[in-house]
Amino acid sequence: MENSSEIPNTSQEELYRACEPVARLVSRRILYPLGTREDVEEVVQDVMCCLLTCPEKYDQDRAGLKTYVAVLARSRALNLRRKLSREQTVPMEGMLEIGLEDNRVMEREELKDLISRTLKALKPKEQKLFTMRFLYHMTITEIAEQGGLSRAAVDIRICRLRKKLEHIFSEEGIIIRENNDTGGVK
Repeated sequence: MENSSEIPNTSQEELYRACEPVARLVSRRILYPLGTREDVEEVVQDVMCCLLTCPEKYDQDRAGLKTYVAVLARSRALNLRRKLSREQTVPMEGMLEIGLEDNRVMEREELKDLISRTLKALKPKEQKLFTMRFLYHMTITEIAEQGGLSRAAVDIRICRLRKKLEHIFSEEGIIIRENNDTGGVK
């Protein structure tokens, strides 16, 4: 490292391995339940990028390295949490976000009731797929293996289910926005 007086003289890989778990833990705790796994990953990567590309910002006289990483993660995670709160979204396993069209506030119990009614409107196979993907957070590969299907078939079924959910929720005045994750390789 260029600035060995401020950051311990270790390789970037060792530094990453030592500090990444701290950033992940802090951001996961702050973003729960609003943030998705992708949101947590975004915060962690942002913190680690800052640490590795701008080591001069770290001052060992003010705090230990892991404390510095925790403060960075806390700051970025709180900013993201505020943004997610403003958007009034509730994540559904990183692939879907449910948001209200007219900025009205939906209580968590009301949302649970809506999801319960939605599940009842789905066919049994769709209910099972919804449960595996969005409640149990199973990957497409895991769902395919358990159901004896190809990954492509599961991907297509998830896409159809998303479209059906969009239609059902739109009748309730709720929009579903796509997240960056397309549901592909996982």
